[in-house]
Amino acid sequence: MPIIQPPKERHTVQDDGAALRISIPSRKNTFFLIFTGFWLVCWAAGEIFVGGMVIAGIINLLFDTPVIAGVDGISLAGGGCFILIWLLFWTVGGGFMLYGFLWQLVGREVVTVSYEGITTQRAVFRFGRKKEYLAAHIKDLRVSPWSLPTSMFGWNRMGYMWGMSGGMLAFDYGAQTFRFGAGVDEAEAKQILDKITGRFPQYRWREAELAR
Repeated sequence: MPIIQPPKERHTVQDDGAALRISIPSRKNTFFLIFTGFWLVCWAAGEIFVGGMVIAGIINLLFDTPVIAGVDGISLAGGGCFILIWLLFWTVGGGFMLYGFLWQLVGREVVTVSYEGITTQRAVFRFGRKKEYLAAHIKDLRVSPWSLPTSMFGWNRMGYMWGMSGGMLAFDYGAQTFRFGAGVDEAEAKQILDKITGRFPQYRWREAELAR
């Protein structure tokens, strides 16, 4: 009977004396990467083709040049609004898909914990918006499994499927619960929680207070 070896931790921890810096790589989905990579190739082809048509039509209108790439000023004026709106949505949709692809490929969630508070960042090539939470308002840092959002649409569901939102670790902040650690499962989340509360006991889940 083969013996299953314990999986290694996916996260890394750095302690600079004042704070813990926890880095968690995005959870890879092979099917998503293949599908999105193929979709992006088709997206780029459509972007180049339609974008070229628009540019050619604009040149025809401004400089009264001969037909370029089969597009003249009259045809652009007739269907230009539809083409421009389509190109806008196509570009925005492709941008979201490109970000999701890069997140899956090289994305990393960085959590910095100190006595002053907790900062989270979902970064691609080290770029990403940081969110800072003050320690005075953070309550009950804990492991709390997160289920798939019930809504069929919206950023939360898409972010959950892509591993860009939610997470196994949660804390209460004012009247809302915030999460991080989307790239780890429950067992590793417990390890991260132990490291945080061992270094900063103020974030430990206070069961006695909840029982009052």
